[in-house]
This record gives sequence, C-alpha cells and structure tokens, in this order.
Amino acid sequence: MNFLATAERFQFFSFSHWVVLVLVAGVFLWLHAAGKEDPDCDRACRQRKGLGLVLLVCYPLALAVRWSLNGASPYLTWANALPMHLCDWAAIAGGIALLTGKPLFAELTYFWALAGTLQGLLTPSLYHDFPHPIYFTFFLLHGSVVLAGLYLPLTLKWRPRPGARRRVILWTHVYGAMAVFVNQVGGRQVNYGFLREKPAGSLLEWMGDWPWYILWMMALVVFLAWLLFLPFDRQAKRREDLDGSETAIS
Repeated sequence: MNFLATAERFQFFSFSHWVVLVLVAGVFLWLHAAGKEDPDCDRACRQRKGLGLVLLVCYPLALAVRWSLNGASPYLTWANALPMHLCDWAAIAGGIALLTGKPLFAELTYFWALAGTLQGLLTPSLYHDFPHPIYFTFFLLHGSVVLAGLYLPLTLKWRPRPGARRRVILWTHVYGAMAVFVNQVGGRQVNYGFLREKPAGSLLEWMGDWPWYILWMMALVVFLAWLLFLPFDRQAKRREDLDGSETAIS
C-alpha cells in the first residue's frame, strides 16, 4: 500500500491538523445553520440522527481498519482493540443521546466531549499523518464527538437536569475504575485512559509524574464539571427570577 509508505509522523498544528480543525468548525456551522432554520424540520432531524449513527460507527470502523492493516506490523493489539478510551465512551454516549434523546447520555456527551475529547482534537495522541487510514478514523471519532458536544446545547437547545455535575463526575470515575481494571488485566502495554503513562504534548505533561498526575486529573474532572455546567446554572437562575419560581432544567 503506497499510502502507508508516504504517510509521515503526525505533528501538532501541521497543515493536515489545521485542515481537520477547520473542517470540524465548518461542519458544525453547517449543522447549526440547518438546525436554526427549523429545529423540528425533517432535514435537521436527519442530520441529528446521521451524526448519531456516525458516532456509533466510529469504533467498529476503526477496528476494521486496524484489522485490515495487520501484517508485518500489528496495527490491532489489545492496547487499542477495546473501546476503552474515554473518547470511545463519549462517542457511544453521543450516538445514544442523538438517536434517543436520553438525558443522561446527553449530559455525559457534553461533558466528555468538551472536557476530554476536545483536548484530543487539539493535541492528538496520534502517530500517523495524512493519508494513513488511522489518521482518518482518529479524527472522524474525535471530530464527531466534539461536534455532538456543541450540537446538543447550541443547536438542539438541550439543557442538563439538576444534579448533572454529580452524575458526570460519578460516571467519569466509573470509567476510570474500569480503565484501571482493563489496564491491569491487559498488561504493561495497555494504557487506556492514559492511566499508566501520559501522552506526549498533552495537558497531562504539566501535572507531574505518575501517580500524581492521576490525582490532578481527578481534581480537574471536578473543576471542569463545575465550569462547563456553570452557564446552565446562570440560565436557570435567570428563569427563576423571571418566573418567580424555580424552573427545572430539562
């Protein structure tokens, strides 16, 4: 395969990286414009469900691509074969949220997309550059998750329920516990959730060595949960002041 030979090592904010970032922004503006025209129209509904299906297809597609590339070099190993990175969970949650409207999955999608996957989009833990197939599957997943995290509150006007902070913090730590278990079972080469080793160039590099950076990650989850849900707190307070009574966020 000639494209495997021509693909170079990925570099942050290279031309191929900027193309992805601009493309994600452009797709969001397109989806947002369609949804703003008439949130109940058939076109907006098809786009919402289409994005949900893309999110659910991301993992099996990445699995199939890695399987097809297996040869002299194993692209598919226990270290990447399971949907056990947080972004995988965010993609599954996003697909369910967009297809079914389940509120818990919408809350998790919003939080995981903007607290975690957005960083993965900006500072990818990625070796292969364009035009390697893994470049496409990586950015399809991360870009789609970020799109869903923005699409829910900005286009669909979704709002979290009271207690959303507690739920996303709880489920994020449930994910972390499961990732620790899978890492222990899988051996030293398995690093789901980056709980064994920090990815180069990420925010985690500023948080000290293992295990201290994990403690900082746990604190950051609480802080980001407070920060990301703060705009909804203010909206709820304004509604309460206008209505003269407490209004639940739907």
